[in-house]
Amino acid sequence: MSIEGFDYECALTGITSEGSKFHEEDRLDDLPPGWLQVSFKRRAVNPEYMALQQVKQSMVEGLMSQVPEDYPDEIVGMQFQAISMQVEAQFHAMESSISPYITYEEEVFVAPPESNDVVLEAVNEVRESFGLALFEKAPEEEAPEVEELEEEVKVAVEAPKPPKKTEAKAEEAPAP
Repeated sequence: MSIEGFDYECALTGITSEGSKFHEEDRLDDLPPGWLQVSFKRRAVNPEYMALQQVKQSMVEGLMSQVPEDYPDEIVGMQFQAISMQVEAQFHAMESSISPYITYEEEVFVAPPESNDVVLEAVNEVRESFGLALFEKAPEEEAPEVEELEEEVKVAVEAPKPPKKTEAKAEEAPAP
């Protein structure tokens, strides 16, 4: 995740950013404001766990093949239960140390979508495909047209100037 002193790199543009203030409540660590954290988690069956299940099944079948076929169904059922329990007990410790699933997790970061038209378009395409609300482009402050500026300057120049205040000296009254 970290490259040359930066904590986050945009997966779409390569833009980098340092982390911001850590804030535990939102569980986004120090993700910079406006940035997106995209996580994909996938649960898959653990092949090692499945192999162990196949070994156990083969052992039960192998041991059951030693039970004579002419035994009554009730006896065969009891033998099957006893053999299954024995095999389960034999592999219990190993099976308890192997998870039935493997979780794959991928995480990428995306610069604020409003900051770049390419990022905004790419993010909105994904959001739309998932049925999520789209991000809107940040409103741009419109610069005044040159003609509008010229008109404002012209009005300011042509406006009459207010008269200057002059201080009138009060005449001194004769002393009594």
